[in-house]
Order: sequence, then C-alpha cells, then structure tokens
Amino acid sequence: MSQERKPKEAGNAVGTTIILFAVIGIVLTVLLEIFAGNIAHLLQVPAEAYDKAVLYIRICFRRHPRYHCI
Repeated sequence: MSQERKPKEAGNAVGTTIILFAVIGIVLTVLLEIFAGNIAHLLQVPAEAYDKAVLYIRICFRRHPRYHCI
C-alpha cells in the first residue's frame, strides 16, 4: 500500500488548528475576565474575601490560558 505525502495539506491543517485554539483561548480569556465575579459568586466566596477571590480568578485565567480548553 502506498502512502501519498501531502505536506501542503498537512501544513494547512496544523496552521488551522493553531489559529482555532488561539481564537478559542482569546475568547475564553475575555469571557472569563468578564464573568470572574459571577464565578466567585457561584463558588460562594465570603464577602470579606470576594474582591481578592475575583482578582485571584482573573490572575489564574490570564496566567494559564492553556487550561481554558480542557
């Protein structure tokens, strides 16, 4: 059985995948930044820790965007 190599198509597939995940990462980062307060509320963070919890959530999502797609 012969295998036909198609480097151009493979390169296009890899490029498309990289762009797709970059766009997904950017969109999720923006959404998670906007809804960090709602996330803290869902986690039932105490009022005295709310502001710091929201800040922590935002820092975590900015620091590790690769976790958005898991």
